[in-house]
Amino acid sequence: MRPHPSRSKPRGLEGAARRALADLGVAARDISSYISAMSMTEPVAGILLAGGRSSRMGGGDKCLRMLGGRPILARIIERLEPQVAAMVVNANGDPSRFAPFGLAVVADHVPGFAGPLAGIHAGLKWVEANHPGIRYP
Repeated sequence: MRPHPSRSKPRGLEGAARRALADLGVAARDISSYISAMSMTEPVAGILLAGGRSSRMGGGDKCLRMLGGRPILARIIERLEPQVAAMVVNANGDPSRFAPFGLAVVADHVPGFAGPLAGIHAGLKWVEANHPGIRYP
Protein backbone atom coordinates (compact mmCIF):
# COMPACT_ATOMS: atom_id res chain seq x y z
CA MET A 1 0.00 0.00 0.00
CA ARG A 2 1.36 3.42 -0.97
CA PRO A 3 1.49 6.11 1.71
CA HIS A 4 -0.97 8.95 1.55
CA PRO A 5 0.57 11.78 -0.56
CA SER A 6 0.49 14.21 2.36
CA ARG A 7 2.51 11.77 4.44
CA SER A 8 5.14 10.90 1.88
CA LYS A 9 8.61 12.34 2.22
CA PRO A 10 9.37 15.37 0.03
CA ARG A 11 11.74 14.44 -2.78
CA GLY A 12 14.24 16.34 -4.85
CA LEU A 13 15.61 19.71 -3.87
CA GLU A 14 12.83 20.44 -1.38
CA GLY A 15 13.34 17.12 0.38
CA ALA A 16 17.10 17.65 0.54
CA ALA A 17 16.62 21.15 1.93
CA ARG A 18 14.15 19.91 4.54
CA ARG A 19 16.51 17.15 5.66
CA ALA A 20 19.50 19.52 5.80
CA LEU A 21 17.56 22.09 7.86
CA ALA A 22 16.32 19.37 10.21
CA ASP A 23 19.90 18.10 10.62
CA LEU A 24 20.92 21.65 11.58
CA GLY A 25 18.34 21.61 14.34
CA VAL A 26 15.80 23.91 12.71
CA ALA A 27 12.38 23.33 14.27
CA ALA A 28 9.86 21.59 12.03
CA ARG A 29 7.48 24.57 12.20
CA ASP A 30 10.25 26.87 10.89
CA ILE A 31 11.39 24.66 8.01
CA SER A 32 8.47 25.62 5.77
CA SER A 33 9.26 29.32 6.14
CA TYR A 34 12.88 28.65 5.19
CA ILE A 35 11.78 26.61 2.18
CA SER A 36 9.35 29.26 0.95
CA ALA A 37 12.03 31.95 1.36
CA MET A 38 14.47 30.05 -0.86
CA SER A 39 14.41 31.59 -4.30
CA MET A 40 14.33 29.19 -7.21
CA THR A 41 14.43 32.10 -9.65
CA GLU A 42 18.20 32.51 -9.65
CA PRO A 43 20.02 30.17 -12.00
CA VAL A 44 22.27 27.53 -10.50
CA ALA A 45 25.25 25.74 -12.03
CA GLY A 46 26.19 22.14 -11.35
CA ILE A 47 29.89 21.28 -11.15
CA LEU A 48 30.34 17.53 -11.45
CA LEU A 49 33.59 16.50 -9.80
CA ALA A 50 34.77 13.50 -11.80
CA GLY A 51 38.40 13.57 -10.77
CA GLY A 52 40.36 11.59 -8.28
CA ARG A 53 42.84 8.79 -8.73
CA SER A 54 40.40 6.04 -7.86
CA SER A 55 43.20 4.15 -6.15
CA ARG A 56 40.84 2.10 -3.95
CA MET A 57 38.87 1.02 -7.03
CA GLY A 58 41.84 -0.04 -9.11
CA GLY A 59 42.08 3.18 -11.13
CA GLY A 60 39.96 4.49 -13.97
CA ASP A 61 37.07 6.89 -13.89
CA LYS A 62 34.59 6.00 -11.17
CA CYS A 63 31.84 8.00 -12.84
CA LEU A 64 32.18 5.97 -16.05
CA ARG A 65 31.63 2.66 -14.26
CA MET A 66 28.38 0.95 -15.06
CA LEU A 67 25.53 0.74 -12.60
CA GLY A 68 22.41 -1.03 -13.73
CA GLY A 69 23.59 -0.97 -17.34
CA ARG A 70 24.31 2.78 -17.42
CA PRO A 71 27.34 4.89 -16.51
CA ILE A 72 27.08 6.45 -13.08
CA LEU A 73 27.69 9.87 -14.64
CA ALA A 74 24.62 9.46 -16.88
CA ARG A 75 22.49 8.85 -13.80
CA ILE A 76 23.93 11.91 -12.04
CA ILE A 77 23.33 14.13 -15.08
CA GLU A 78 19.76 12.87 -15.37
CA ARG A 79 19.01 13.79 -11.75
CA LEU A 80 20.81 17.13 -11.80
CA GLU A 81 19.68 18.46 -15.18
CA PRO A 82 16.19 19.62 -14.10
CA GLN A 83 17.69 21.50 -11.17
CA VAL A 84 20.42 23.57 -12.85
CA ALA A 85 20.84 26.09 -15.65
CA ALA A 86 24.30 24.81 -16.62
CA MET A 87 26.53 21.81 -15.93
CA VAL A 88 30.23 21.23 -16.31
CA VAL A 89 32.39 18.19 -15.64
CA ASN A 90 35.66 18.70 -13.82
CA ALA A 91 38.22 16.05 -14.70
CA ASN A 92 41.88 15.95 -15.60
CA GLY A 93 43.26 13.98 -18.53
CA ASP A 94 41.68 13.42 -21.92
CA PRO A 95 38.32 15.22 -21.99
CA SER A 96 37.12 13.20 -25.00
CA ARG A 97 36.17 10.30 -22.71
CA PHE A 98 33.24 12.45 -21.55
CA ALA A 99 32.14 13.46 -25.07
CA PRO A 100 29.10 11.13 -25.11
CA PHE A 101 27.56 13.16 -22.27
CA GLY A 102 27.63 16.45 -24.21
CA LEU A 103 28.97 18.57 -21.36
CA ALA A 104 31.93 20.91 -21.18
CA VAL A 105 34.92 19.43 -19.38
CA VAL A 106 37.38 21.56 -17.42
CA ALA A 107 40.65 20.46 -15.87
CA ASP A 108 42.06 21.72 -12.60
CA HIS A 109 43.98 24.99 -12.85
CA VAL A 110 46.03 23.98 -9.81
CA PRO A 111 48.91 21.62 -10.70
CA GLY A 112 49.23 18.14 -9.20
CA PHE A 113 46.44 16.35 -7.37
CA ALA A 114 45.15 19.23 -5.25
CA GLY A 115 41.85 17.53 -4.46
CA PRO A 116 38.19 18.47 -4.85
CA LEU A 117 38.65 22.16 -4.04
CA ALA A 118 40.79 22.51 -7.18
CA GLY A 119 37.88 21.03 -9.13
CA ILE A 120 35.38 23.41 -7.57
CA HIS A 121 37.72 26.30 -8.40
CA ALA A 122 38.01 25.20 -12.04
CA GLY A 123 34.24 24.77 -12.28
CA LEU A 124 33.55 28.20 -10.83
CA LYS A 125 36.01 29.77 -13.27
CA TRP A 126 34.15 28.02 -16.11
CA VAL A 127 30.81 29.32 -14.82
CA GLU A 128 32.23 32.84 -14.54
CA ALA A 129 33.51 32.74 -18.14
CA ASN A 130 30.59 30.93 -19.78
CA HIS A 131 27.52 31.83 -17.72
CA PRO A 132 28.00 35.32 -16.24
CA GLY A 133 24.32 35.42 -15.23
CA ILE A 134 24.97 32.73 -12.64
CA ARG A 135 26.27 34.40 -9.53
CA TYR A 136 28.13 32.94 -6.61
CA PRO A 137 29.51 34.63 -3.49
